[in-house]
Amino acid sequence: MAKRYLGRNINMFLIVMIIISIGSLVALSTYYNKRYEVISNDYSSLQESLNGNITELVATKNELVNLRGQFNQTTSDVEKYDSLYSEKVRELDSASSELAITKDRLDDTKSELLSTTNKLREQETKNSEIQTQLTACNQELSDADDDLDQCYDDLSACGC
Repeated sequence: MAKRYLGRNINMFLIVMIIISIGSLVALSTYYNKRYEVISNDYSSLQESLNGNITELVATKNELVNLRGQFNQTTSDVEKYDSLYSEKVRELDSASSELAITKDRLDDTKSELLSTTNKLREQETKNSEIQTQLTACNQELSDADDDLDQCYDDLSACGC
């Protein structure tokens, strides 16, 4: 009689353990499925954001290239005006009225150079900020990939 009682209790114990194991697997599968969906959505939004940042960065880079071309053109203009200014200084005794006009041109060019230099500095600052944002986005993307890989590893470890 004791064997029968013990056999029934052991069978009940095994059934309860099997039910608990199945319930645990179902709960873990549900949890990891929800977590995977959240991570997938986060990854998608980060990727869209990154694509937008890359597009903005390309546009800013193109603008910077254009500004550099303008700056180079302005620099060559400044060099040309400096040469003209030097020539006018040598002719000061014979052409004092021409010297005043040349000084006005030089002042205008310097103002233009200062303005262009300020614009270039602003663009370089923007470029630096965008590069910082891109680095941060790349880090977040890397972290999300690491989390996703961990989820896959956990999912594989649970045998699903």
